[in-house]
Amino acid sequence: MAQTTPRRRPRRCGAGGGRFSGGPAGPVTAKRAPRRRRRIHNAGDESDVGQVRVSHTTVERALAPIEDDYDVIIFDGPPSLGMALDAALYYCRQREDERPQRSGVLIPVNADIYSYNAYKMLRRQIDDLAVDANADIDYLGLVLNEYDSRQGQVVQRSHNSWLEFVDPGVLVVIKALKEPKEAAAARTPLLEYAPTSEHATVMRELAKELAA
Repeated sequence: MAQTTPRRRPRRCGAGGGRFSGGPAGPVTAKRAPRRRRRIHNAGDESDVGQVRVSHTTVERALAPIEDDYDVIIFDGPPSLGMALDAALYYCRQREDERPQRSGVLIPVNADIYSYNAYKMLRRQIDDLAVDANADIDYLGLVLNEYDSRQGQVVQRSHNSWLEFVDPGVLVVIKALKEPKEAAAARTPLLEYAPTSEHATVMRELAKELAA
């Protein structure tokens, strides 16, 4: 069926890719779902983006020439705070012609006190940037990562505390499983290494929820 609706801007999502002081990671970039042919572009890590310390509009200006080629642009960031993170966060803001929760920030966290402290620092940076840049930056949710109930009462209490969060709330709990570590050791994407694993299934369900 031919598409008759006008072209929309791609969705922009900031997400953490690793542990940030034991918790959430800040939003870099990879894009998926190309319009014409299968392509994945990497815009480098924070050290690359940080070389151009101009303003929080740096990433937006850099991606402007290719933005219309993609349905979704994902920033998967290193565990650090800084100007490069500000640039990625600003790019993920809600645009004037965009409905709420279409773009925003997805934050992975762990069930420990270090992750909670790191989350508070990240939240403060996001909220400060929103005020300074007069931008609406939506929180898409939290992902409770590498949870293992066998680690004792402290981890269980932290897990329960995260689940009480409302804005943003926890979208999914991902257990501590062997497949992600094996995939990393094999230098193979998880969805290719173990496509039917519990972790891969959860990731696909999360993607569907965010795309809804």
